[in-house]
Amino acid sequence: MISRTTPARRPVASRLMRLVLVPLLFLVVAACRKDEGEPCTPGECRKDLVCQAGRCVTCAETKGCAEQGECSWGEETRRCVPLTDSDCGRSEACKKRGECFVDGTRCISYDPKGENKEGGCPCGCDHSEELVSELRGQDRGEALVTARSSLATIGEREQLGYVTEAMVAHRLRLRSLEAELLAPGEAPFTMPLDPRALELRAEREGQAARFQGDLAVRTELLVFGATTELVRGRRKDLRACFRLWLGLTNLGSTGRTLALPRLEGEAGATFDVRRWYEEDGDGSPWDGSLDPGEERSILVVGYLNERVQPGTSVRARYAVGDVALDETRRALERWDAHANGSAPALTPD
Repeated sequence: MISRTTPARRPVASRLMRLVLVPLLFLVVAACRKDEGEPCTPGECRKDLVCQAGRCVTCAETKGCAEQGECSWGEETRRCVPLTDSDCGRSEACKKRGECFVDGTRCISYDPKGENKEGGCPCGCDHSEELVSELRGQDRGEALVTARSSLATIGEREQLGYVTEAMVAHRLRLRSLEAELLAPGEAPFTMPLDPRALELRAEREGQAARFQGDLAVRTELLVFGATTELVRGRRKDLRACFRLWLGLTNLGSTGRTLALPRLEGEAGATFDVRRWYEEDGDGSPWDGSLDPGEERSILVVGYLNERVQPGTSVRARYAVGDVALDETRRALERWDAHANGSAPALTPD
């Protein structure tokens, strides 16, 4: 009887030990964390507090709360963030600019009087240099809220397939401004990946690659027709543009350098290639280098020279290294058309 019951009792005892020891361990660890008001160095405060000016404080007491609405503790981000519209409303920037609301983990502001301080374009790229110069003269918190609102607009559209040279150039100026304004140890703005973008990327990654020698190439070309967008009640004319994604892999044992592709169109729809850069980067030009075995995700952006209308069939012939491609796309209308299922027609090369 003992031989049968003893093994059965040991797991019970083991579970009881865990039930007792785990909470004790938690209490010991928690006791090592400093409480509100205690002197500290970074990393010593309990998880829902931060060390600022040498003592542990709540997010609501931080400079980030006063300037940018970062008044609540984010369990996922493990830092102070705005979680509610009321958090955003506490910031000086939002009090000055007008109504604010929380979007993810950032505050977005707009002027309810319709003054459209970010300009005719949602991100302000149509008067980028003027806007950035104006922000440099503003309160730090207000400038950061405005800059990050613009960065969020650019990032959202870029992730879903729509991005222009003007938007990328504007982002580079905003990033430069942000670097000037950030306090030591303060993280720059990051754009979370839209779930729709994850689906779109999974689809394009599943396509068959084209090979020439040691170079493997996958592509996704999107063309957007010239259109007009309403921005807070104002009409904004948008040029016809394109975005070409390149999924590149160097299968060889030596490095290689690629040249910026030149897209050849046809009468009535010709291409003006402006730049290429690494996807999810800030837009700084890529040098075209691929190390042995390296994979890169690259975006090529530019405009169409003509006022191509949405729905127009647009042909593009180009080469990536020695891989020649010939594709036809139907011009999309809205910036989010690709994500909403308006897939451009493809004529295989």
